[in-house]
Amino acid sequence: MNNIHNVLKNYFKDLLGRYQQDQLNETEKKLLDSWYDSFNDPEASPLNNPLSRKRIQRQLANRLKAHMQPARIVKLRLWHYAAASVVLISLVSVLLITRKTAAPKPQGFVVRTEPGRLRELKLPDGSKIWLNAGSVLKFDPNTFLTQRVVYLEDGEAFFEVTKDKKHPFRVISPQITTLVYGTSFNVKTYKKLSYSTVNVRTGKVMVSSATQNFPDTLRANDVLIYNHSRHVFKKENSSAFDANSWIKGVTNIRDASFDELTLLFYNQFNVRLISRDKKTLNHHYSIIIFHDQPLDMTLKLICSIHHNHYRREQNAVTITP
Repeated sequence: MNNIHNVLKNYFKDLLGRYQQDQLNETEKKLLDSWYDSFNDPEASPLNNPLSRKRIQRQLANRLKAHMQPARIVKLRLWHYAAASVVLISLVSVLLITRKTAAPKPQGFVVRTEPGRLRELKLPDGSKIWLNAGSVLKFDPNTFLTQRVVYLEDGEAFFEVTKDKKHPFRVISPQITTLVYGTSFNVKTYKKLSYSTVNVRTGKVMVSSATQNFPDTLRANDVLIYNHSRHVFKKENSSAFDANSWIKGVTNIRDASFDELTLLFYNQFNVRLISRDKKTLNHHYSIIIFHDQPLDMTLKLICSIHHNHYRREQNAVTITP
């Protein structure tokens, strides 16, 4: 639950700050008042009472701080914590619905990562997700514990899933769906690539597309490649280290096209690779890239594979014969 409460904490800080500046609408004021009243404090007054404004602001800040800080949560009564948590989640859910009535499915929190940025998430069931750069992930905290579904809409993510035989864990992406009960695996499904991959580090994984189920269960060191245009699966073997090596700052690319290399450089280094040479555009690359290595050194290694040269201008690098 830590990730959910962190999101709620940040949201309520913003909500409280806007309340102090008289920027809340009537719906938000009533919902914030309902959250405050959930503590059953006989001294609580309505938020719109000007005589009590400063006292309520101070009390709200203290309540929020006490509720959210891990060191003090254990001191709260169980019914007190549970009631406040339900109201918090319900409040955020209502506000999201009222503000985004036309939002596309699925409803819930959206997590994005920018170029050069990774992010670690902890889900309500204790499962962990690491998002690679240039990724978009969605999940609904209100239904997650019963459905255990996340939507990887773009990018790459590594999952460490808490075991639960009664509730399978699904990763739904635009091209494939991955199903597990408790294991660790990597899914790469960038929209700019012509394929998606599932790389299993531990346990068992099942994969399907919109038209077919892959007949075999994937196990440790298995890599499944799904071709988007031809709608076919291909299984290969890999090292378990490769499944999440990018989290440790190491990317091992094998027979990657120039387009794939371009995507990697943009996501990891915020640099665009360019070439106007047709032969260069058709080259493939197999190399281990260290993210903390100087960019010029990495570019020299890339160019050495096919005896190319490069010219760098700010965030653009042109590869030439």
